[in-house]
Amino acid sequence: MSIFFECVNCSKKHSLKTAICGCGQKFIPQGAIYWIEVRDNAGRKIKRKLGTVGLSVARRAEAELKVMATTEANVNNLHWSDLVARFCSKLEAEGRTHRYCLDSYRYLTEMGDFWGKNRKIDTITPILFQEFRVSLLNRNFSKNTCDRYHAAAKACWKYTVEDKPCPFSKTPLFRPDEGNIVFLNTEKTDLMLRAAKNINETFFQMLVVALATGLRKMNVVHLKREDVDFKEGAIFVIQKRGRKHVVRLASSVIEMLENIPDNGTPYFWINHATGQPFQDFPRKKWAKIKRIAGIDKNFRFHGIRHTSAAKIYQVTGDIKAVQEILGHTSFSTSSKYIHVFTDHFKAIAEKMDPLCNIAK
Repeated sequence: MSIFFECVNCSKKHSLKTAICGCGQKFIPQGAIYWIEVRDNAGRKIKRKLGTVGLSVARRAEAELKVMATTEANVNNLHWSDLVARFCSKLEAEGRTHRYCLDSYRYLTEMGDFWGKNRKIDTITPILFQEFRVSLLNRNFSKNTCDRYHAAAKACWKYTVEDKPCPFSKTPLFRPDEGNIVFLNTEKTDLMLRAAKNINETFFQMLVVALATGLRKMNVVHLKREDVDFKEGAIFVIQKRGRKHVVRLASSVIEMLENIPDNGTPYFWINHATGQPFQDFPRKKWAKIKRIAGIDKNFRFHGIRHTSAAKIYQVTGDIKAVQEILGHTSFSTSSKYIHVFTDHFKAIAEKMDPLCNIAK
């Protein structure tokens, strides 16, 4: 059994005995990104990324994984409720947002209600999962929502019994938006900001940060003062799976954040009715902003992230810049934006014209 830490600078993995990575980064136990590795009865390695957790949590996860990996009968006897409980505990240990944890628990619990919480995992089949998806569609759930249930099921299975074939992987995602990048043009973006400013200053500020950084919705809504380095002009956030991400900010955005009054909490924005941070970007306000700005009612907040990505590519023409600024782990995700601005390629074609310097 082994526990490794991932260097926050170069992403290389090292044993706990290593004090300094080859790139010069020091290992700090608190806040490190941990991995665990064990071998099953067949000698196969099983690795899991735990994310940013405490060392004690990593040790418990290592011991638990070892028991599961070396006791095949124990794995086969697991019930669906066991998987859900372990997965949700992992999400909390990783420090995932409250909304993400609640949604994951709700998705997985609804599956358990459909096929039985005490159903053994070796009896969950692709056909059973397909029947569950049909039940969602019959309840008029969108295909995007069905895919969220699907993703939660695969993540839960991979964490708990990743050495067994996943019954959910054999069913393809609907992916209704695949290849369809929805974003706002400059005119619509300006209208959206003006509408937000007239409705509520708080929501205007959130939208400014979202457009300036391309951060995901809950990274914006739950932005803390400690996440912002005002001197360097940057935001430091924890993204999916515990990844640390840095985004530079324009000086005007930094100035805006500096001028937001302290509300007595670590967060920039709170719901003054409860004294707590917002659990989501208020849907009624979001719908009103879109209606006033003349934006399609189906445009999602995540489309602002697409808008930022498209703007980055429009300005730089560099798909690597899109990947770095938005924190995409996969180049294929960033490459979707290559086809967003055809005018950019037309300009390149004009510059490459071999006849441009030939006298006519």
